[in-house]
Amino acid sequence: MKRILVLVILLCIIGTTCFAEKNPNDISDKFNYLGFEPITYNENKIDVTIIGPIIAPFPDFYNREQKSMGYYIKKSDWLGSKTFFMSLVGMNLRIKNNTDDAIIVHWNKSVLTSDDFKGTPFLPLQMNLKDAGNQAYTPDTIIPPNDYSEVMLTTSHVINVNSETNPFPTNPMIVGSILNSHQLMVQSIYMCISDSSNQLKFYNFKVPFTELQNKPMHNGRLLDPYNWITNMLYRLQSRQNN
Repeated sequence: MKRILVLVILLCIIGTTCFAEKNPNDISDKFNYLGFEPITYNENKIDVTIIGPIIAPFPDFYNREQKSMGYYIKKSDWLGSKTFFMSLVGMNLRIKNNTDDAIIVHWNKSVLTSDDFKGTPFLPLQMNLKDAGNQAYTPDTIIPPNDYSEVMLTTSHVINVNSETNPFPTNPMIVGSILNSHQLMVQSIYMCISDSSNQLKFYNFKVPFTELQNKPMHNGRLLDPYNWITNMLYRLQSRQNN
């Protein structure tokens, strides 16, 4: 009788584990579905296409139990399971020059808004993290006549985070608001440009809301201090292309 009781208890535990409902915020198998359809703004001198969001994984070192706060992904290895929240930090732009004159985009005179951040954008492909937010070190983008340039912009909010094995702050990271299903994050870019006349002109472009879609979105340029996340993205894209 005792053996039968133990067997029943084990079966109940196994059944509960196998059929437990997955947390809807766990998007480990489709985190590249976060995004929006590209949008193009046509102005008299330039066309600006907002290609997609930039999403950075933020380690859940201090809020392990707060999985209701937003979308997250998990990684399991021999050390255990790690959780990373999906943090919205910026956007990818394509800027096309429609004139016969060179155009200069002055990022140190431009303003990036991303949820509760508002300030000088950071260009991660051209700047060092220590210079984030410093207008003197924020470069311009020069676009030749009738040509285009793709630019990656993020917030200049940089913090140091602790690793799990080292109690001292070691890894600088760009941070943003954690994406979730119940609050849409407002993003925009107030862009300053000039040409050979040296006259400054300002444009304001609103960014579509980043949401969980029903197909992969253009967020391939995922800011990623952890190689396994990039590898996971490549595997997912490869699987979807086959």
